Amino acid sequence: MSEVEISVVIPFHSEKKEWVERCIKSVLTQQNPPSFEIICALDRANDEVLAVVLAQTDPRIKVGHVDFGDLGLTRNDAIRSAGGRYIALLDGDDLFGAEWLRQAYDYARAYRDNTPEPTRDDLVLHPEYMVMLGADRFIHYCIGDDHPDYDERDMIQINLWSALAFAPKSVFDRFPYRAAKDGLGFEDHMFNCETLSAGIKHRCPPGSMHAIRLKRDNTSLAARSAAMNLQIPKFSIFDKRGQAPIAPMTVNQETQIPESVLKQTLFLHHNVGEYELALHPDMGVRRYPRQIYFEEHAMLRDQIGTAKHVVLIRRMIPGGAEKYAIDWAAALVDKGQEVVIVETEPEAADNTWKKRARDAGVRLARWIANPQWNEGQNQAAITRALIQADLDSVFVCNSPLGWGCIHGNAQVLAKKVFAASFAVIPFGIGFTNCPPFHLKNAPPNLTMITDNEAHAKKMRDHRNLKVQVVEPRCTYDGPSKRSTMSKERFRVLWAGRGTPEKRPDLLPSLAAALEGKADIHVWGDVKPMNGPENLKYRGPFDGFDKIDGSYDCYLMTSFMEGMPNTACEATLAHLPIVGPKVGGLPALTPDTYEKFDPLTVAQLILEACAKGSPQFAESAVKQWAESFGSKIGAMVLG
Repeated sequence: MSEVEISVVIPFHSEKKEWVERCIKSVLTQQNPPSFEIICALDRANDEVLAVVLAQTDPRIKVGHVDFGDLGLTRNDAIRSAGGRYIALLDGDDLFGAEWLRQAYDYARAYRDNTPEPTRDDLVLHPEYMVMLGADRFIHYCIGDDHPDYDERDMIQINLWSALAFAPKSVFDRFPYRAAKDGLGFEDHMFNCETLSAGIKHRCPPGSMHAIRLKRDNTSLAARSAAMNLQIPKFSIFDKRGQAPIAPMTVNQETQIPESVLKQTLFLHHNVGEYELALHPDMGVRRYPRQIYFEEHAMLRDQIGTAKHVVLIRRMIPGGAEKYAIDWAAALVDKGQEVVIVETEPEAADNTWKKRARDAGVRLARWIANPQWNEGQNQAAITRALIQADLDSVFVCNSPLGWGCIHGNAQVLAKKVFAASFAVIPFGIGFTNCPPFHLKNAPPNLTMITDNEAHAKKMRDHRNLKVQVVEPRCTYDGPSKRSTMSKERFRVLWAGRGTPEKRPDLLPSLAAALEGKADIHVWGDVKPMNGPENLKYRGPFDGFDKIDGSYDCYLMTSFMEGMPNTACEATLAHLPIVGPKVGGLPALTPDTYEKFDPLTVAQLILEACAKGSPQFAESAVKQWAESFGSKIGAMVLG
C-alpha cells in the first residue's frame, strides 16, 4: 500500500483569498477520510493566492509552481508527482462535499473488489449533486453511465459532469489531459469523452456532492479556454451511425434535495466560512443537463431530426450563393433525400427565397444563438449538434459560423463536407473567415465548390484542396428587361446584396459622373446613400423577375466575385453588362474595367447603354442552368 491513499490535486491561478482558504479547508475538514495529501499546483498564481497557499502549515500540503496557463497541463504535472493510489481533483475556487473523499474511496474500492482484471481500475467518479454558488445558485443532480436515462452521445453537446473527478492514478496516467487549445475547450470534457471512448466507467456515488463557484466574467482559465475557436477530436463515442436517434430532451421535474446532501452543504459552509446560501429542505434540484441549460444545442439537433443532409447558410436572402444552396438541396430532394437548410444568422421575416426552398420540399431550420456566447462558442455548439445528428453530408454556403465549424472539424461533421467559395478572394486582404484561406489542412472528406476555374486553380495550388467546379447557377426565364425606347436619359440597373465586397459605396460618385445623362436604379439591401438625384433606391432585390421596369445596362461594382449570378441573369434578361475584371465576368462581356475611375466607368456605361444586345450568348447560360441540378445531386450521393 502506498504512503497515502489519495492525492488531492488543486490548481490555483488568480482566485480570491477567501475562496482559496475555503477550498483548502474543505479538504482538511473531510469527515472520516482515508489518508491523503494535497498538491497545490500554482499556475501563474497571483500574489493573493501565493500568500494563502504558502501560509499553510499542515504537513499534508505540498506546493508546486508551473507556468502553463492551462488547467489540463497543470493537473498533469501535479498528478505525475502524486504519491496516492487515487487522484481527487479540485479547482481552486470550488469545495469538496464534507464526505466526498470517504464516499468516493469506498465506492472505488468496492468496484475494484467486484470487477475482474484487467478492468477493475477503469473507473472515474463524479459527485451526484453539484451545488452551484456565486453568480447563480441552484443544485444539479447528475447521473452516471449506469443510469437508465444515460446516453453517451449527449457528450457531443454538453459535459455531463463537473471537473472534480476521482479516479485511480493509473487512469490519469493513461489518459493525461489535453491542452485546452487542442480540443473541445474544457479539458475535463475532453478527458471524459476520451475515457468513455476507451470503455472507462463514469459513476456518481449516491449522496455525494460538491460546491462549484460560477463566475459572470471570463477571468477563469476554463472560460478563456471555452472562448477559443477549437477543434473537436473524433472520439469513438461520437460515431454511432445506425443506432436509434437520441430521444428529444424534456424538462426534468425538480425533486427535493436529499437530507444527507443538505446536511453536507450546511456543514461544509458552517465549517469553511460564512456565506449566504439560499438553500433549505424544500429547495428543488435540477436534473443535469436540463433542457433549458442547453436548449440551443438540442433545438438544432431536433430540428434536423432524421435528415441526413444539412446546408448551413448565413441567412436565406436573395442572392446567387443562396440560390445555389436552394438548388443544391432541391437536387437531393429530387433523388429522394431529406434535406434541411439551417440559417446560422437567421432573419425572422419570410420571403420568396424561403418559399422557393419549401416548395422544393426542403425543410428550413434556424440556429438560435445564445446572446452571451462568442463566435467560437457558437461554432462549437453547432458542430456538436451536427455531429450528433449523424449526417451523410454538410454543405456550407455563405455562413462564417459554418466555415468556422469546418476549420479542423470537417472529418467529424459528416461523411462528406462541401463548402462554397464563389468569390475570388485576393491574398492578404484579411478575409480570414472565408474559405479556403482559413483552412490549415485538406481533410479528405472536404470538397470546395466554386464556379470559377481561376479560383479553383488557386485553391488547388495554394491549399492543396479538393475542388469541384460547377456551372453558374442562374434560373431566370422571364421577359427581356432591355429598354426599347429611345430616350435622352439612360436607366442603369444595380442589383444585389449591399455587402462591402459588392462596393455599393462607389455608386454616389458614379452617379455624379453620369448626372444629366443616366439614372442609376438600386435594388437590394443597401444602406441609405447620400448622392445626386439620379441615384434612386427602388427596393429590396428578390430576383430579376421581381424587378419593375426596363433598363439600358446592368452595372456591377464588386471587387470580389466568382461567376456572378446576377450578371448571368442580366444576360438572360438581354441587358448589356459593365463590371470589374473579377471572377468570371470577363467571360460574359468585354465591357469591364480594371480599377474604378468614375469618368472611365461612366463612359463604358454610356457605350453599353447605346448598344442593342448583350455581348454574351444567351444559349450558353441556359445550357449551364439545364445541366446544373443533376450534377450537384450526383456530387453528394456519388
